[in-house]
Amino acid sequence: MEQIASSNVTQVGTLTRFSLYSKAIDGNPAGESAERDVMVYLPPSYATSNKTYPVIYLLHGMTASPAEWFESPFHNPQCDITMNTLIRSGAVDEMILVAPCAKTALGGSWYLESTITGDWPHFICEELVSEIEQRYRVHASASKRALIGHSMGGIGAMTLTNRYPTLFGYVAALSPANPMLESSPVTEGDWQFFEQQLSILEAGGEPEWMTYVSLVFLQHYFPDTGNPPYYYDHQAASEQFAKLADYNLETLFVDWTPTRLSPQYFAEMGTQEGEYKGKAITERFNDVMALLKRKGMNLDYEVFEGGHCDKIADRMRRVFLRADRFFHAND
Repeated sequence: MEQIASSNVTQVGTLTRFSLYSKAIDGNPAGESAERDVMVYLPPSYATSNKTYPVIYLLHGMTASPAEWFESPFHNPQCDITMNTLIRSGAVDEMILVAPCAKTALGGSWYLESTITGDWPHFICEELVSEIEQRYRVHASASKRALIGHSMGGIGAMTLTNRYPTLFGYVAALSPANPMLESSPVTEGDWQFFEQQLSILEAGGEPEWMTYVSLVFLQHYFPDTGNPPYYYDHQAASEQFAKLADYNLETLFVDWTPTRLSPQYFAEMGTQEGEYKGKAITERFNDVMALLKRKGMNLDYEVFEGGHCDKIADRMRRVFLRADRFFHAND
């Protein structure tokens, strides 16, 4: 297990990294590695105390990795430095951060249960949570367990609670991936565009990013283990490409009903995230969040000034403060 100092100032936490073998991913037809990188932030007092700590799980976005929450200059989230600063100032109590790797050959798992790449919800919510609770001194209760994701991870944070509705007490979705907000018609033109972009990929070029997303979901809905390298049934996909529109919060939560153990949710979207299928992303976001609130979801949501990957460090600071308030409310 590798340890990495998170800063060179006093009262700082420690970053540590280990590899976790996943039965839920092992043996998948696509050959995705079952050894998954996990980075963990341990707070300043961890090595010298016997305390038990709240824990926050961090879900990265497409093409990202656990290290980008901490080490990478890309968008500069610096979660370890942010947490050190909050702890030193007394703004939050100490807590543990856990960032697993869900990156795949197509850029990301989208935290799906996939015949082709593995059962990612099982990996995150059962194998990883179990390993963390055996390996570290964390509270083993939903009231002290949070889930935060950005982009692909934001959608993942929301959808994982469909399968595991009582595992996390607090869930935050930052800029949840815009194509998966609400149902949008998928047309024959979309299929033709996908095939055009796929031909670019197969020729060694770089297609539109949604090509990779579409491939992940074609594997999910139309798996064909005998059809490498993309492992989807081309005939079924060509006839039912519109099925991809079913994967959105509006549809996935259609039968959702709140209980006293349902999580507290927070979501936010930027004013400069553009549009999708002719509708502003912020409008789509506000519409589906309002719908979820009407269904009884304990949900706060906001729109901030900026784009999809803007102000990540400040946004994480604010969501850490929110999670800390939740933890305190459940003391």
